[in-house]
This record gives sequence, C-alpha cells and structure tokens, in this order.
Amino acid sequence: MKSGFKASGHTGYAEEGEDIVCAAVSAITQTAMMGLKHYAPNTLAHWEEGDDPVVEVIVPTPGKETQLILETMLLGLEDIASGVPQFVRI
Repeated sequence: MKSGFKASGHTGYAEEGEDIVCAAVSAITQTAMMGLKHYAPNTLAHWEEGDDPVVEVIVPTPGKETQLILETMLLGLEDIASGVPQFVRI
C-alpha cells in the first residue's frame, strides 16, 4: 500500500516572494519530503517550479516513521488552513 502527498499551485495570499502562507506550506511539505526520503530511501519525489508549482511524493512501502511524518505534515497544513481557509485547500 503506497502513501504520499501532492501539493500544487500558489496560495494567492500575497504576491510571489511576499507570500508567507505559500512559504509556510512549502516549508512544511519540503521538510516532510526530506524526512520521508531519510526514513524511506525508496521514496519517489517529483517537483516543478514556475507559474504552477507542484510537488508529488510517493512512499511505495510506508512504515511507522513515514506515517508519522505524513500525519505531522497534515497537522501543520490543517493549522495553516484553519487560519486562512480561503488560501489553503486540503
């Protein structure tokens, strides 16, 4: 059973380079990706930058550590979304 996540687009909270919501979401998802790659070296990660950025991470064989990382990432993203629901969709 695979696990993972996909994040795409900009939040639109502020202009690019000034968007603290987008920066927070990026920091959380990138940290999760690094943790997943550390604890599950077979993790697949793909990202694209530009007008429509996207990061997609797939863990082919998730374990306890990887599930904890994903759940922690979700907690952080839900917290951000609760403060600015019009800019972050989960």
